[in-house]
Amino acid sequence: MKIPEESEIRTGQNGSAKLVFDNGATTEITPDSLLVVRKLGIDARKRTFNNELGLRQGEAEYRSQRDADITLLDVPTGALQTRGATRFRAGYHAERKRPGSIEMFEGDGELTDLTGQVTQLGSMTRISFNKDGEAGPSKPILLPPTLISPATASSLHFFYDEQISVPFKWSHVKNAVKYELALSRNNRFSEPWKTVQAKVNQAVVGDLPQGIYWWRVRSLDADGVPSEPSIYRSLRIQVSNEDKRRDGKTPQIKIEFDQLKLMSYSQVLVEGRTEFGVQLFINDQPISVDLDGHFLDLITLTGDMKAIHVEAIDPEGNHRTFKIPVES
Repeated sequence: MKIPEESEIRTGQNGSAKLVFDNGATTEITPDSLLVVRKLGIDARKRTFNNELGLRQGEAEYRSQRDADITLLDVPTGALQTRGATRFRAGYHAERKRPGSIEMFEGDGELTDLTGQVTQLGSMTRISFNKDGEAGPSKPILLPPTLISPATASSLHFFYDEQISVPFKWSHVKNAVKYELALSRNNRFSEPWKTVQAKVNQAVVGDLPQGIYWWRVRSLDADGVPSEPSIYRSLRIQVSNEDKRRDGKTPQIKIEFDQLKLMSYSQVLVEGRTEFGVQLFINDQPISVDLDGHFLDLITLTGDMKAIHVEAIDPEGNHRTFKIPVES
């Protein structure tokens, strides 16, 4: 529907809304929010747009790609003005004792709080207001982690329900104090299955019934403010629940090393072969295995480490771990 000036858009607890402006800019509103569209100005001669919005409750994210347009958005504790291409998010939750915040992801803006203090906001910075409407110092916005393993669309096989244990790994993010791993039954994450917090860039999750899962990770700073979610990946867990193997033995994953050469004090060249489909980690570093099972990589040694630690997981979920000494 068309939205005239001075319109109020309110969303319920399970509702959301998206506004599309004449200049192509968009605003997305989260559940339990109230947004006022105060002005939709158009300068036909300069071919510029001037959109003014007011967020009274909840969260809203604004995007614009035009260089000459002006955007003004205010919350009850302050106002942000931007010119040109921009992407920012504003929040106001008085009932949660979070009186207001602005996050600038792209572009630059000028923030004015209730005391008249003006703060310049650059890309990837955020700022929060206190209960008196005074803006605090600007802080960097954390980047989302890069997912490492399991690989995209992995299919993990287990012989017993009790055996299910899935290791997740992602990249370290500067200034992150912890991470939040989320698993869901759908890629919208509207039905979270499990959320795990970790202080390091990896976590092991068990008790996952068989089926398809989507997973993603966010980094959190010292204030507990999360980054945007990483891209998501999917994985399939299959359980055969066999009572007993035919031979009563666990298959041994074949791994052969052709080279194990110390290149420097802290770098080791490893080359070898395994079976296609095996997830291979050496010193917790994921190793790429090609279609022929061949791998070749440089491994970093830390501290006084004089050995490499090898971990392998085959498509049936079998594990193999061992160490190999490194000779100088």
